[in-house]
Amino acid sequence: MLTAEKATKELEKIKPLANLLIPDICLEGLSDWHRVVIERIHMDPEPKTYKGGGDDCYKDSQTGLLRLTGFALEKLSVSANIQWNLPYCSRTDGRTSPKYFSYRSVGGIRKPDGSIAWMSNTYDLDLDAEEDELTKIHTKNGGKNKSGKALDEYVRFCVDRDLTFKRKHAIKLCESGSRNRVIRKILNVKSGYTCEEMQKPFVTIRVIFQPPLDDPEVKRQLLAASIQAATGIYGNVAQTALPAPNNYGGNGDEIIEIPTEGHHTVQDPDEPIPDAADQGPDAQPDFEDLDADGQAQVLNRLASEKGFPTTIISRDDFKAGVKGITKPFHMMGDDARQKWYEYLVSLEPEPAMAEDEDIPL
Repeated sequence: MLTAEKATKELEKIKPLANLLIPDICLEGLSDWHRVVIERIHMDPEPKTYKGGGDDCYKDSQTGLLRLTGFALEKLSVSANIQWNLPYCSRTDGRTSPKYFSYRSVGGIRKPDGSIAWMSNTYDLDLDAEEDELTKIHTKNGGKNKSGKALDEYVRFCVDRDLTFKRKHAIKLCESGSRNRVIRKILNVKSGYTCEEMQKPFVTIRVIFQPPLDDPEVKRQLLAASIQAATGIYGNVAQTALPAPNNYGGNGDEIIEIPTEGHHTVQDPDEPIPDAADQGPDAQPDFEDLDADGQAQVLNRLASEKGFPTTIISRDDFKAGVKGITKPFHMMGDDARQKWYEYLVSLEPEPAMAEDEDIPL
């Protein structure tokens, strides 16, 4: 990883010796917290044919130049960290005709400011048009050494063979075709390369955000983000906010770190779970069997016993780690109340403070 200044000098050196992708990338104005990653990908210059060859390129029959295969384009997309907007990648043909298929792919690359520049492209396949084109191609190829009935049988066989393949894999062909077009568009890949150009390495450039990890505030923010990401799989449960470093005065400007251990208890896996049938006739009904109001009463009681505030707070405060709830328990969904029940049960009660104990400021 290089700074912007070092990366600019490095690119000037390798530009005449490589196929530089995204040549218009702007490295000026990057902050000291950004780093530039330059990767080199070597492609096999041997074109792919029916008899063998490499997997990275094939020879265009019209221009004679070498074009990158889908396999090679996928390697470039991974190196450049192209991201795909999957909800918008789908068929666009309406599925009304058995002979027409169309697919749209949407991909993007992350900019230095964190935003993603999205680009889309569509690939369609018309089997009627494909049949006409294949007929012309095979008639031209077979006419070199065949004529009459033999030529007609040869053309019919080749066209049926190729159309069967395209009809069977129509959606896959459209999807891969649209993806390849998006990759070419984002990375500015040329439509063809000479043999000399294909022997040069392909260079991709990525700009990543790398803050200084020795900064206490950066470490605190990264830890808070990691905790939020880890607990997010269990639902949006309020987390205790990590305290920022505070200067408590004094001669040495000492920074005092506040402990952040939680109050969760770990259930022993070997401890038997009591059966509700063994608790006697006066046992309370299970939480799942209560209605919304009953569950809300249980949650309010648990929150009071465990010292968890039930103050209504905003969603922004909730995401920031402020303790509280965004809506009353009886207005939540069944899944949300169940998760809150499991969370409150796992908490230990807040320890009572002695009368003569000082309150820390």
